[in-house]
Amino acid sequence: MEILPIIVLYVLAMAVECSAIITMTTDKTYVPVGADVHISCTSDVKSITILIYHDSKYIASCSIFHCQRVDTDSSSTIPVRDNTNSSYDIVSFELRNFQVKDSGTYKCMDRSISNGQDFVTIRHGGAHFSAASSVVPITEVILTPNFNPVNLVDGVPFNFSCVTSESRPAASVSWFQGSGRIWGFRQSFTVNYITTSTLTYNPSRDDQGELIWCEGKNGETTVKSLTKPQANIQFGPSVPDCEYDGADAPSSITVREGWTFSLDCNSSGNPTPSLTWTHPGPGPSSPLTLSNIQKSHSGTFTVTSSNTLTPSGRSDIQKSNSTSFVVLVMYKAAITEFKVANSDDEEVILNEFVPVLIDCKVDSYPDADIVLQKEGQPIKEGRNTQSIQYVLISSQCEDEGTYSCTGSNFLNSVSDKRTLKVFVKCSPRVSHTSPTILNVTAGTSSSATLTFNFIAYPRPSASDVTWERHDLQTDHWTVLFNTSDIAITLSQNSLQTNISFIDVKEINFGQYRVNVSNELGSITDTFFLKPEGVPSVPHNLKSSDRVTESSVNLTWISGFDGGHPQTFVVQFRDISTVIWKKEDVETGHTNHTLFNLKPGTTYEVKVTARNSLGNSASSDTITLTTLSVIDHTETSPNTVGGAIGGAIGAIAAVVIVVVILRRKYFLHRNASILKNTYHPARQSALGTENTETTVAQTFEDVPMPTEIAVYDSFNHGDNRSYNLHVNMPLNESSSKSQMYHAENVKKENPIYKYTRVKNPEETVL
Repeated sequence: MEILPIIVLYVLAMAVECSAIITMTTDKTYVPVGADVHISCTSDVKSITILIYHDSKYIASCSIFHCQRVDTDSSSTIPVRDNTNSSYDIVSFELRNFQVKDSGTYKCMDRSISNGQDFVTIRHGGAHFSAASSVVPITEVILTPNFNPVNLVDGVPFNFSCVTSESRPAASVSWFQGSGRIWGFRQSFTVNYITTSTLTYNPSRDDQGELIWCEGKNGETTVKSLTKPQANIQFGPSVPDCEYDGADAPSSITVREGWTFSLDCNSSGNPTPSLTWTHPGPGPSSPLTLSNIQKSHSGTFTVTSSNTLTPSGRSDIQKSNSTSFVVLVMYKAAITEFKVANSDDEEVILNEFVPVLIDCKVDSYPDADIVLQKEGQPIKEGRNTQSIQYVLISSQCEDEGTYSCTGSNFLNSVSDKRTLKVFVKCSPRVSHTSPTILNVTAGTSSSATLTFNFIAYPRPSASDVTWERHDLQTDHWTVLFNTSDIAITLSQNSLQTNISFIDVKEINFGQYRVNVSNELGSITDTFFLKPEGVPSVPHNLKSSDRVTESSVNLTWISGFDGGHPQTFVVQFRDISTVIWKKEDVETGHTNHTLFNLKPGTTYEVKVTARNSLGNSASSDTITLTTLSVIDHTETSPNTVGGAIGGAIGAIAAVVIVVVILRRKYFLHRNASILKNTYHPARQSALGTENTETTVAQTFEDVPMPTEIAVYDSFNHGDNRSYNLHVNMPLNESSSKSQMYHAENVKKENPIYKYTRVKNPEETVL
């Protein structure tokens, strides 16, 4: 019944090719003639067949089934399988009645593995040898190196030596770790009955704290080494394992500037590793804490664990391991550069009509919102960026001013700001950012100021500014100076001049002129100081194309408001009645729509202005007709043709009437204008940004300088359609300058004798 398991074991053992280590032991190495010797062969695996040799002669074998003697001459050799061992790994044999011929080397070998073998040497004591007189016991076993503990490096082989005292027979040496025997690589040799064994030990971290020792044995005597060093297995540090804010540290960490930043790291190793870090910016290498992290610390933080291995009897070994993190420090946006290209000055002077690049750079994380402003008004914005640029394709006089750049991100409680002052060389011209009031009203015995706002660089000085008053009687201009009643001033920034009347008298009312110049040119503008009164008559009343059966849209041009806010009233009547109806116009509007009119009805319409001092006269009356209601009933072709013919005739009649009325209007208007002294206010041509645009030239009548009432000119109101200022180069004398000109107009033609260009050509900003 036991044969089957044995056969199975045999088959399995034959199927598995393994490497066996054979260890031989004997109870005697010096044997008297006639004595018995017991020898054991132990395999570290289940061995199928163990072969026994005597001086290279095959003498016996043992398998799992039985043992047999092969050499009949070796009658004293008795092989025995230790059947009590379930692992089938021990074979024993005895040399009974030992004889001189039995001396020699005995070897046990695994039949399937050539290197699975070990040997022992058995010697006799000579003809007069006796067991009692020949045995010299072992007195000591010395293990070196004599360190305790002994420092060993994980995975690095280390040699131990075990030397016995002189003994007969010579001793065999065995090695132990803790309570277990070491079967590792070892070498032994005997000289003068002294046995030396060398163990090549391959340390592992699992061997930490184990005792290493050896023992010598000859016959019945066994001696252990007095030194049993404890193995201290040293190894380098592991990769640091780090936590940030209580969790595993990510590869990229974002923190705010000013925060305390620290990493909690650990690393295993023997000896215990030390932890340090390297990083951008200032700060200690350890501990791993920065109490006030700054933007200069942004970058790669490398944590390094290191220790020094000190193997016994050898040189020290430095070991280290590291891991890295990218630390991003968020900080407030700060302007790093704000300038005009090719200039680092905070005040820049530019020539006119040249391209200009204004550049603003911001240092910020995260990216910033950047706003570029001129005189507090945004001109360009950038979101989530580090820079912004603003390009002036062709610098103009109006580009002068204080520019500012502000940058901020969510960390900024207040945006960072820088300013830049830009000047553009140009001749004086009207300021569009600070419009000039050309018609000023005042009461007698009150004060009044005429203010002229302009732009120019270089800045005009006080001597470059003159104010003049027009003398109606002589038609000449008189230069004015500071008196007790008149004060002429130039602002601190030299971009505004005033003439102030301390106590307005009737003689002060009239027309004034200012002239401002610098090295590049000059400008002249005209003002009117008028007495307060009712508004001027609205003019140019007309209906738009939006005429329906029941409504009509009206527009007109307002006149001078008399120095007080004005509103308008529209009056209209059906020409078949004498009753005029009124409708108030919304404040600030110069247009109005009449609703609920009768279809196909003719109306007369006029408009009146009013202020707190009274009403103006009514405007010229216009006539208009609402559309008729279309009859959609079926008609004959003759009826349709007649209707079409009648409509054409009516249209022709209307055209004739319009031509006649228009002719009468212009004749009446010219006659009216010739009665006045002063012209309406100028209409500036400086409103365009296209420097190459040619301003169209149109003409209007100009009042004649004779037969004038002193205040008639003020009836034209504040809507001055004439341009009374020009830019004049300094190389032309003022006496020769022509403020007004007209092309293709004959001076001798009486119709154009007192006309001027409505929009004269001038330097356009």
